[in-house]
Amino acid sequence: GWFTLDGIIGSDGFVGTECNPRPGAGIGYLAAAIPDFPSDAVQYLAVAGQAPWLRAAEFEAVALEAGDRVRWGGGWTPITTRVEATRSETLMIDDAGFRVAADGEPPDATLTVGPGAVGGFIRFEFAASRTPVGPSLGPRIAAAFAYADVAHGAR
Repeated sequence: GWFTLDGIIGSDGFVGTECNPRPGAGIGYLAAAIPDFPSDAVQYLAVAGQAPWLRAAEFEAVALEAGDRVRWGGGWTPITTRVEATRSETLMIDDAGFRVAADGEPPDATLTVGPGAVGGFIRFEFAASRTPVGPSLGPRIAAAFAYADVAHGAR
């Protein structure tokens, strides 16, 4: 069945911090790239031992192709800034960084700021139709966090 691997990316690459033996948030990325894939049904069948036809290498090839074709993702982090209510805004990115999207402008990302256990949280979700295929989302996520620092006092 499904599992998700949480981790962080640093200067030395990806470091796994947690392996979750269940579907997790990462499965949403797969659903965005392969919307017709019946992931819930396959999960139930695999856990019940009723999917002998499912081969990891073959599915990996399909998932990697879809991930290369449709780039989508985001980043989120807790912040110590106290946030009382959840709010969202749509954003655009250019060479100068992020800015609020004008009315009618198709956004590059959505920023959500809300209450959290240590004060608040910020979450950026990039629009799949407006995210370039190929480059890492890491620099965009760092720019999004920098925007939140300035625009929302997120620390």
